Amino acid sequence: MSDFNELMDSLSRTMRSEEIRKAVEKPLPRPFRFKWHPVIGCRMKIGAVCNDCVARKESWEEFQNSTAGYWPAKPTEVTFHESQLTEPIRYREPMDIEVAPLSDLFQPDVSDEVRHKIFSVIKNAPQHRFFIQTKNPSYMKHFFKTRAKMDWPLPNVWIGTSVEDQASYNSRVPNLLGTPAHNHFLVFEPVMEAINLDSIQLDTFDRLWPFKQMVQAYESMDEHGQRHWAPLHGEPLMRTPAIKWIYVGGMRGAKAKPPHPDWIQRIVKQAADSLVPVWFAGFGEYAQVEKPELETDETLVFVNKRGEYRGRGVGSATNLLAQTLDGETSALLTRKAVPAKRLLLNGKHYLEKPPVPVKFSASQIQDSVQALAQRLKA
Repeated sequence: MSDFNELMDSLSRTMRSEEIRKAVEKPLPRPFRFKWHPVIGCRMKIGAVCNDCVARKESWEEFQNSTAGYWPAKPTEVTFHESQLTEPIRYREPMDIEVAPLSDLFQPDVSDEVRHKIFSVIKNAPQHRFFIQTKNPSYMKHFFKTRAKMDWPLPNVWIGTSVEDQASYNSRVPNLLGTPAHNHFLVFEPVMEAINLDSIQLDTFDRLWPFKQMVQAYESMDEHGQRHWAPLHGEPLMRTPAIKWIYVGGMRGAKAKPPHPDWIQRIVKQAADSLVPVWFAGFGEYAQVEKPELETDETLVFVNKRGEYRGRGVGSATNLLAQTLDGETSALLTRKAVPAKRLLLNGKHYLEKPPVPVKFSASQIQDSVQALAQRLKA
């Protein structure tokens, strides 16, 4: 009987190991079906995150593996690859395409000629949706308003900017929303601190409310030095475009530090309140953990809402001391988790793709009009 029990235990362990192996090897969900590389490489240095850029590390290694290294390109040299220019036209089935994920189309090293070639292909592939992300939205706005020699905006293009902290949010979002386009999106990656998403004070002292789609007019300053703005419920100074999709993620790489879950939850809540779909790509290299292995987990990290880090995962001598300090406000995260678990925020997945416009047939429209006419008569 003991031999039978040992055999069953061995089989059980083998099955659990097989389940874990499958979970580890299973590809993680992604919002885009296709990555298009007409331009490769980036030389921009905008903020501290550029020093630890994912595009120069993990994504670059993934790209080299997928192409067997046959493209002559380097991550810090900006190169245009004409052989890849017409790739999207080859596919008739509609896809969501990420444009130049290993570069930035709106860095100064990319010429206007190259941009016009890329947008010419996009115009001739209307079956696809193209997502273009930049850390330089001021340059992008200037290009489309003064230098673009093409039909713009294009209905199948989504433009977005990535932000990582309050300063980048305040400086980049106004330029993004000031760029003419049919579709705007925001990327919060990597999230480095808590970000107030409500309003942004502009240079004119007017307030931009990105998720209310409006600019609130600055009126005056009283004798006590207090500024006053027009009522929010009144007519705004101007309307702004809607943010139609949000992508959120943490830092990746050997030196990565995880964001506090509350920082992510605040963004997710704002998206839900504004009826904006959100895709949470995970805590980077980490996952939340409820029952940590305090004595043995050398990757464990404690982070509080102020962005203070402790634990062996960030160089502390012990996890036990880290737990006793500020334990009630600190979140616990570990690298010792299967990749799929990193996508969980407080036990939930948020994997909402950009919304697809609903298309109605002529008969459906006619039926709707007739139904509305009947209700009005009643």
